[in-house]
Amino acid sequence: MNKYFLSNYLITESDISFSQLYLEASFIAFFIILLILLLSFYILSNFSRPFKRVNERLDDFIQESMHEINTPLSIINVNVDLYDEIYGKNKYFNRIKSATKLLSTIYNDMDYLIKQNRVHYEDEIINLNGYLKENNIL
Repeated sequence: MNKYFLSNYLITESDISFSQLYLEASFIAFFIILLILLLSFYILSNFSRPFKRVNERLDDFIQESMHEINTPLSIINVNVDLYDEIYGKNKYFNRIKSATKLLSTIYNDMDYLIKQNRVHYEDEIINLNGYLKENNIL
């Protein structure tokens, strides 16, 4: 018997199912996408860490500076008021008093702007399954 391609049988037609191939390719694609997402999250969290530290240090510096500015202003105001009570009004001390009031107003404006822009978010548990069902995603 003559053999074609060194085989006993030659199949000329068959039903080929690509479903297994599609399933395996889908799993591989899913895991690659998942790996990319996890690596991206890790890289971005590490990338933003120095910026967060600098921002926290800057906030601490501003808070301490604001406190340190307020203390001398209060002392100057109290001493000018005491001087006025003991020795009477003096035009030079009135100028000092008005300048400290101006500085105090600027201080209060800065304090307000700093506190106004702070937003604190509380951590909360999210029911992802309920959310997906509620939005007809599942």
